[in-house]
Amino acid sequence: MVALLGALELSALRALSNSSLVDSVVIYRRALTGDGAGGQTMGTPTAVGTVNARVIPQRNNSFASDTGGRVETPDERSIYVPVGTDVRIQTDYLVHSAGGTFDVLATNADRTDAVELRLTCLERR
Repeated sequence: MVALLGALELSALRALSNSSLVDSVVIYRRALTGDGAGGQTMGTPTAVGTVNARVIPQRNNSFASDTGGRVETPDERSIYVPVGTDVRIQTDYLVHSAGGTFDVLATNADRTDAVELRLTCLERR
């Protein structure tokens, strides 16, 4: 038998998780505009909000690439923010309060039972 979390339990877990978000990130969004030829271009980024966050380095990085004869490994991070935070994969990036700019690659926003919103990000160099 599978026991499911009720709304009260999920709310309590989210409140506990939110209390552990000790850093902050500024969310920047680049607006997509039509280029007149059926495609889109990204506009100038604007800050759309600041949220509490927790930034955690990933151990397994799958984004290594060969650049100029050497292997470059960008820093992959999981960034946790409160459930309900509006973060968009293709147009958003984050600036961490302790330094670092991160492109958002994926989220778990489609989960209705998520305790926190997990963002998979790559640090810009």
